[in-house]
Amino acid sequence: MAMTQMQKARNLRKALVILSHGGDNQSRHNIRQIKAGLLESDVQVYAMGLFSADEHKRSGEERRGPELLGDLAEQTGGRLYPVTNLDELTAIGAHIGNDVRTQYVLGYSPLNVSRDGKYRRLKVTVNSPELRTYYRPGYYAPE
Repeated sequence: MAMTQMQKARNLRKALVILSHGGDNQSRHNIRQIKAGLLESDVQVYAMGLFSADEHKRSGEERRGPELLGDLAEQTGGRLYPVTNLDELTAIGAHIGNDVRTQYVLGYSPLNVSRDGKYRRLKVTVNSPELRTYYRPGYYAPE
């Protein structure tokens, strides 16, 4: 539902903040559909993961939650922030806001100009050990 709303957004840069344990609670869409939708919608996902410290108390879906949320965040150029204490939510929210406000936007013109709608991978590196990169590892070419 959030992806649909984000398609109507007026700003070019869009971010979606998810607060979840990552377990599936009878979703309308499967994981593959959600990943494809996020990639096509050009939305960055920032996930605040509420994971139980006691793995024995987690269901099978909840055990896969950290991996799923981390993958969604990584594939969209966002980040996963595991929450170990609910008192951290305010600070994590502020950190996400700062991340979004202080990002650089890079653009390039691909050598492959085919308008085939295929997914194309890319890699961004920096020459400074003090800097980190968070980016979408690919994009869909126009059709």
